[in-house]
Amino acid sequence: MPIRIQCPTCQTSLSMPETMYGKAVRCPSCQNAFQCPPGPAAAAPPAAPAPTARRRPAGTPTARGRQASNAPFDFEPAAASAPPDRFDYDRGFRPRRRTSWDKVRSGIFLLYFSALCFLLYFGLTLAVSFGDIKPTEATTAKIVLVLIVLLQLAGAVLAAIGEGFCCALPYDSGAKGAITVSTVFMILTTLLVSVIGVFTLKVVFTEKLPEKDTVELLELLGLAQKLTLFVAVVLFFSFLLLTAVHLRMWVLVNGILGYCVVMGGSCLGLYLYLDLRKEQVKREVVFTPPSDPSGLKVLIYVGLLVGALWFMLLLAGLSSGASRASRRAG
Repeated sequence: MPIRIQCPTCQTSLSMPETMYGKAVRCPSCQNAFQCPPGPAAAAPPAAPAPTARRRPAGTPTARGRQASNAPFDFEPAAASAPPDRFDYDRGFRPRRRTSWDKVRSGIFLLYFSALCFLLYFGLTLAVSFGDIKPTEATTAKIVLVLIVLLQLAGAVLAAIGEGFCCALPYDSGAKGAITVSTVFMILTTLLVSVIGVFTLKVVFTEKLPEKDTVELLELLGLAQKLTLFVAVVLFFSFLLLTAVHLRMWVLVNGILGYCVVMGGSCLGLYLYLDLRKEQVKREVVFTPPSDPSGLKVLIYVGLLVGALWFMLLLAGLSSGASRASRRAG
């Protein structure tokens, strides 16, 4: 005849048959194992033989499983099925964690296009200044001017966005401050380029000469644009140099230093040459032109192209170093 007992842990009332007197059972509510009370006249159980040490064959149910099958209210919960692996198709593949160096590589990718826009801008400006491109109609001249303004603006915008991505550089590189300040100055340069470009296009398309105050304001804005661009470029090359030192890319360090010396010296020499020529013309001093007038233009064009390609090679080297650093960090 079944009797009623209570679980000592959760106080759940359970029904137990007489055959379970003195046996260990498990509460189906709280899964706690406890000893059933002995019967009124429980006989001493015979001594069990000593167990022999032998290996249980595969597929033999455990003691807990046998006990669970004998208990009238004991049960084993069904094993929860494991969630399917997202990458069952290839267990060896796991996506690599995106690091800060990956963002730097994205910024360098945008700087490639920025350098290309500036190359086209300077090349088109020099071609118009040297007279290699002579618009014969007003419409053609306006199209060339719009193209020059758009190339300059596109180069500045892409440079600002690319440097913004490079600001994700790790702090231990020592170049985060340089690229951050360079980004701020490049954003200022972009704003000044936009304002000057709008004023220039307005004057060209309205064919109305600006007032004296407007001309002075444009000259002031142009000077501010040159200063902000110069500071941004200097800080950007500081970022390149410090990052190359951090990555221990000594060939890239030498390339950056050589680029600064060669291109900086070339620009300074060209500026002094043109300034000297201007002063000689003002004083009506006979100026001896070079033997080949077109040789100077070819030298300038070649220098501009070499400088742009050299700069892109420096960016490619930095991108390669950032890729290796990203693999180590990921």
